[in-house]
Amino acid sequence: MLLRTLKIGHFKAFGSPQSIEFPQPTSGVPASCLTYIVGPNNSGKSIILKAVHNLLSHTPTFVAGIDDRRVGLSPDIILSGTTDGTLFEIMLEKRHGAAHLKKEGGWAPNIGQTISFIPARRPWQDKFNMQTVMTKSQHEISYFQNLRSIDHYVDQHFGNAMLGVETDTQKKLAYTNLLRTLEPSIIDWTIDNSGQDFISFQSVSGQFHRVGLVGEGVSNLFKIAFALFEVKQGDVLLFDEPELSLHPQAQKRLYEILRVAAQSTQIIVSTHSPYFFSWADIKAGARVYRTGFSIGDGATISTLRPETISKVAKVAEEKKNRKLYDVVAKEVFFSNGCLFVEGQEDAHIIEAYINENNRQPIEIFGYGSGGATHIQSWLSLADDLGVRAVALFDNDEAGRTAYAKCQSAFSGNEHILCLTLPTDDIRDKPPQGNSPQKLGLFDEAWILKSHHATAWNSLLDQIEQFLRTK
Repeated sequence: MLLRTLKIGHFKAFGSPQSIEFPQPTSGVPASCLTYIVGPNNSGKSIILKAVHNLLSHTPTFVAGIDDRRVGLSPDIILSGTTDGTLFEIMLEKRHGAAHLKKEGGWAPNIGQTISFIPARRPWQDKFNMQTVMTKSQHEISYFQNLRSIDHYVDQHFGNAMLGVETDTQKKLAYTNLLRTLEPSIIDWTIDNSGQDFISFQSVSGQFHRVGLVGEGVSNLFKIAFALFEVKQGDVLLFDEPELSLHPQAQKRLYEILRVAAQSTQIIVSTHSPYFFSWADIKAGARVYRTGFSIGDGATISTLRPETISKVAKVAEEKKNRKLYDVVAKEVFFSNGCLFVEGQEDAHIIEAYINENNRQPIEIFGYGSGGATHIQSWLSLADDLGVRAVALFDNDEAGRTAYAKCQSAFSGNEHILCLTLPTDDIRDKPPQGNSPQKLGLFDEAWILKSHHATAWNSLLDQIEQFLRTK
């Protein structure tokens, strides 16, 4: 089974129907069927994951309570895909005011397929009784049922599911190797007993530690590893904020596992972490969706156009622009309003001035855009994702040319503002080779020239006001 599209409307945060197209796997291409969902808090990211999970679950009904429906309308949710090459659609019956809606169309329990939802809150019962052994699919069904009835369910059956792993030598070896990849300080784990059963792990110190007595990061890793354990083609993994409680290095290691798995398994990740992004993976097929808000309607979904991806990838792949792969640059996916400047020095000087003068902070893209000619590509990315953006160009020949092109490309776009400095450059620069001397707002020591203070502060005020406009 492969998911193709999701339409969601009149449900929770979503008013007018919005759509997502899921990427299809490409053999041997990591991250080719990885879907990112980003956006502000409370903008519908988790709703998307839960809707997919509910539609694909074993139960024949979809619950949409009174708080889930918008102005009394029946949810408009359709999930399409293919099973063995045959198209299917799962939709909901139209019954206004009904809480339990039948799934219609191509819904059927998925045999031999794992649909795993890993919520942002992942608590599990520390102590348990090993009365039964649960398979992975049995645990998923139990977990779904309880999540549907209890919003913040504490998983009481995880230990029973782990028993099935611990007692199988091959399974335990595979699971432990995955767990150690995520957290190298873990050497081994076992199910121990002290009145009740519990899971403990052995660290590099040689000591065993009860999982319930350490930080949430380790506890989360046990659940994350379980979701990724024995993942196979045709499975669907839904991760809601997998980065929670994880060290940045653990986030990087988890992302590497996800992108490798996503060459054959569809993985949908809602995240606030720039560590789960790669320009190269987006170019290879991973899809980025950003949720936002439409005043008077509800949540919206935006995505990057293929032409934007091509432009940005071309810029980021230039060797001199390797800094654009940096985490700071990838924070643009989470920005509410961003300033794009030509180079690294522009970014540093502006940021230093703002800090030294106790001005309101301005979010600046990365360490510059890689030159004036590249700013238009980054503005396209911001525009596709619904991020307000200001472009600030030098007033030299190259800057004026790039400014004119951007002005033409984004003419009439109320979310994009293009500006030029009143001087050739941000600071004074002596002649270099065939390049003449440039005069700037700041001297070579990054001190603002007094006769430019009014114009410079007025320019910053204009940028601040535009980026903060809703």
